[in-house]
Amino acid sequence: MQTLRDPVPKIITLLLVAVILSGCFAAAKKSRILERADRYFKAGEYDKAKIEYLNLLRLDNQNVTAFQQVGFIWFEQGVPLRAIPFLLRVRELAPQNVAARAKLALGFMAVAQLTEARKEAVSILQQDPGNSDALVLLADTS
Repeated sequence: MQTLRDPVPKIITLLLVAVILSGCFAAAKKSRILERADRYFKAGEYDKAKIEYLNLLRLDNQNVTAFQQVGFIWFEQGVPLRAIPFLLRVRELAPQNVAARAKLALGFMAVAQLTEARKEAVSILQQDPGNSDALVLLADTS
């Protein structure tokens, strides 16, 4: 009976070490993917950046930066309808993100959702009363 007890603490310790190390490796992998995606984004290589950000979202579906950047990329590529779901997720995760909300409002305007665009503009102005982009959006949706 004594021989059965001896390996149990060792096995538990090994399992704990494995769990801790896998968490560290996952965090490092996410960091590397984000760095690559940001590098592609800054270089204007939007298709490569989009792939990397989407890879990151597979590992971390709460990553605000990845959602924002994919939304921005779709918007810059002239596909606001594809940008809107990503920017809506940013609004959900980080409602104080004025830049993403402004792009969201522009996306709503681009797809003729003027009521939604106006709501976003008003919300932005509540957070940042001097935001000139939101003022223009509000005027454009009137």
